[in-house]
Amino acid sequence: MEMIRNFILTAIFAILFFAGCATNFATTQSGLPDNSGRTIFYGLYRNDLRFRAIAVNETDGYRVVITNDLGAKLQDMKVSKSSGADYYFIASLMPKNTIEEFEVFFQEYFCADSKNDIKNVNGRTYYYDNAGNAVLWIKEI
Repeated sequence: MEMIRNFILTAIFAILFFAGCATNFATTQSGLPDNSGRTIFYGLYRNDLRFRAIAVNETDGYRVVITNDLGAKLQDMKVSKSSGADYYFIASLMPKNTIEEFEVFFQEYFCADSKNDIKNVNGRTYYYDNAGNAVLWIKEI
């Protein structure tokens, strides 16, 4: 009797699992983008900070959330052509120049007409400081 009960429970869980997989497959194969209005990046800042960024297109700019590799939020800001950047969150461990360089980069990346400090090389987007050094690179996922 115990064996029959275990078999029935296993069958129920298998059916639920595969039904969930089939539903997920159907929604992702529909031709509609799963993350419309979102751009997801990974990158490296100053050769020592690996980060991920999610940018969401909003009516008057882009909301950008920057996290470290483990997913801890480091910076949350909104950049736009008209008002520059508004900060919603800044990690206490981030130096002021780091915060500002992320702001300037995403401001130029999304809102500037001319991208003088940004260059695309082999599928990566590089951001250069005033001295010509690569400050960060990102790649869209």
